[in-house]
Amino acid sequence: MILYSIIFYLGMNTETGPNESAFASSILNDAQKPIFALVAGTVVEAVAALFFVQSNKARQLMSEFFDKARMDRKLDESLVLASQIDDDVIAARLRAYLAMSFAEVEPSKEILQAIMSETVPPGSSPKQPQGKE
Repeated sequence: MILYSIIFYLGMNTETGPNESAFASSILNDAQKPIFALVAGTVVEAVAALFFVQSNKARQLMSEFFDKARMDRKLDESLVLASQIDDDVIAARLRAYLAMSFAEVEPSKEILQAIMSETVPPGSSPKQPQGKE
């Protein structure tokens, strides 16, 4: 295909004279040369458009991949920080919030207040303020 294109191109660019290729001039007559140029140009433009579309898709996929990788890194760092919390009550509240985040539940104000409010575990008595007995 490429060889024929080169031969046709050479045949189109030669002028009549002693140096003209007899083979190229016999293959294409004057009426066929513009059609060949149109087809060749169309093929080149179609291939260029294909590469352009594919590069845009590849760029979009890479961007999505790096966004997901960034979110995974943030998640790993937050889990490490959460595991280092020594206060059991705060750690339990944070685990509840993280569980909702993993389930992709958008917490409302009421849910956050319920998680962060001080609750009394079953079987224990509420704490008395210090100084009152």
